[in-house]
Amino acid sequence: GKHVRRKPFPDQAIESPEFIPALSGNVIAYVDMAFFAKNKYMVMVVPRLGNWLDIAPLDTKHTKKVVFAVAQMVGYLFGKQLKVTMIVSDRESALTAKDAIAILQGRAVELSFSGASAKVPIIERALRSIQEIARCIVRSLRFPLFQTIIHFIMEAAKWTMNMRRTRSNNNGPPAFQYVMGRKVNVTIDLRFVFGSY
Repeated sequence: GKHVRRKPFPDQAIESPEFIPALSGNVIAYVDMAFFAKNKYMVMVVPRLGNWLDIAPLDTKHTKKVVFAVAQMVGYLFGKQLKVTMIVSDRESALTAKDAIAILQGRAVELSFSGASAKVPIIERALRSIQEIARCIVRSLRFPLFQTIIHFIMEAAKWTMNMRRTRSNNNGPPAFQYVMGRKVNVTIDLRFVFGSY
């Protein structure tokens, strides 16, 4: 057959991180624990970043595991030059421990707790939203799911929420642009490598 010479595709232009806001003062993150398909997750929401949502799986509710999960989510934002200075929780027992407070204060993160048996509406809405998205994905699959796939489903639900505008943030860019500094690229950000699960 004939050999056809094709010109290489031009490299995609790298967008400048113009959507990363200049944050000053207290950047408050709300954390709470979520349960899905017998798995436990720590969920964090940052309203000032377009309701940025992040999750971290938990094996147990031990203090070290919970603190490590929270520190991991906060550290991800630190790596994006976005500093969280306060965390609000509804008196999660693991976070009220002295060891947890000392570790987070070592990162210059202050802990604040709501009143006894009081719920924080913004994190409660985030928990219901991510559980509902993950539940819809699970119900659409007609075969038994392993625990590893459940974690991937929760990750997919997380990025689905971060890539779209929320009702409380319907004017500004989605959370993905705030944190990543660029718009969503379908060919890159929604690509799933075959066999990675």
